[in-house]
Amino acid sequence: MKQMFKQSKLGGTYATEHPMTNLLIILALLFAALFVLVILAEKFGSRDQEQTAKLSRYIVPLVAVLLLAQLVKMLFFSE
Repeated sequence: MKQMFKQSKLGGTYATEHPMTNLLIILALLFAALFVLVILAEKFGSRDQEQTAKLSRYIVPLVAVLLLAQLVKMLFFSE
């Protein structure tokens, strides 16, 4: 009989029988959450162009800071 569960490095167990099932469940949950967020954004979202322009100028610098932080984490704090 094939072993259905394996021991993970973190101490837990995970199923090895149907890995595509887990992937499909995760994808379905992500699409459902995206659908709900799009509906809520259309209903309650701001249509003010000035406020959108103010917020959009901060997006690129924040993404750059996030990328640098992840690079530092990967280089100096990985095991």
